[in-house]
Amino acid sequence: MTGELGHIRQESYELWDIFAEQAIRRFGSTHAEEKALREMLKVRYKNEIDQFLLEFRNWNVKAKVTGIAFRRLFGDHIPDEAVRRMSMNQEYADDRYWIEALPQAVRDEQDFQEGKRLKDNNFLRSNSSGKRK
Repeated sequence: MTGELGHIRQESYELWDIFAEQAIRRFGSTHAEEKALREMLKVRYKNEIDQFLLEFRNWNVKAKVTGIAFRRLFGDHIPDEAVRRMSMNQEYADDRYWIEALPQAVRDEQDFQEGKRLKDNNFLRSNSSGKRK
């Protein structure tokens, strides 16, 4: 790269430091992406959608997962009913719109499940408090 031994001289590669930096920049990122993906897969949903999204999206800045694979990774962690709710409402052309709609779908599903539990508890209390005839 310095023009010796019949090689073509390239100005930007005259110094080893510049060459090493450019090589790492170009070829070193694949390992960082794989590591970020592994870390992203370790993130768990613990009934707090905002915290989960923050961690997941932060790792995805490096992992760069998009499209169906991106949505599938989310679907593996959040409740199935919330994913179903997302697919019933509309089609999302872009991951950005899908991510913006996800917290509301998860909260709606959590509210639905909580209401169902309260209704079931009230039904059980009303049936068990009366005397047998």
